[in-house]
Amino acid sequence: RATGLYAFGVICAALLARERTGRGQAVDVPMFETTAQMMLGDHLYGHTFVPPRGGFGYPRLLNPQRRPYATQDGLVCLVVYTDEQWKAFMRAVGEAERFESDARFADGESRTQHVEALYEIVAEKLTAKTTQEWRELLEPLGIPVLPAHTFESLLDDPHLQDIGFFQQFEHPTEGVLRTMAVPSEWPQTPLPPLRPPPLL
Repeated sequence: RATGLYAFGVICAALLARERTGRGQAVDVPMFETTAQMMLGDHLYGHTFVPPRGGFGYPRLLNPQRRPYATQDGLVCLVVYTDEQWKAFMRAVGEAERFESDARFADGESRTQHVEALYEIVAEKLTAKTTQEWRELLEPLGIPVLPAHTFESLLDDPHLQDIGFFQQFEHPTEGVLRTMAVPSEWPQTPLPPLRPPPLL
């Protein structure tokens, strides 16, 4: 699937090049190389340098604390990343003074080196409120935060319901089917009406 999405961008770029130059071309998007580039884009890490200046793997992503966090009533996913986001988050949870005085959290490099301790603070603090309370507090601060969904709860997500993301239609032979909207909007060239998938 990821290779197909990458191929889509490559094909669009090739079509643009044809528009500009008048020459078409064949494009090749091999699955193995695409997947290797996607994975190592995050995890080449110290091996970016020759000789290596460290191991493989981006510590922030591989940290065992990097997961949905427990709240009073469920799980929440959030990403606190930039300096401003960290300052805002620590103010919101009453840890501004500790954050500003602790050299481990002084900048992005220090935070990466001590990310487990930092994420432990996040995990501890998030248990104090409900998922919705965290959304109401953190979203205005520019911190991406959403509840962790199950397959079932995703079907009932209020935002997806509000925008009509899930659609039902009558298939001529298979009955009522559920599908999802294309996750993009085209104000100048609206997409054609949904058609049922062909039978085998």
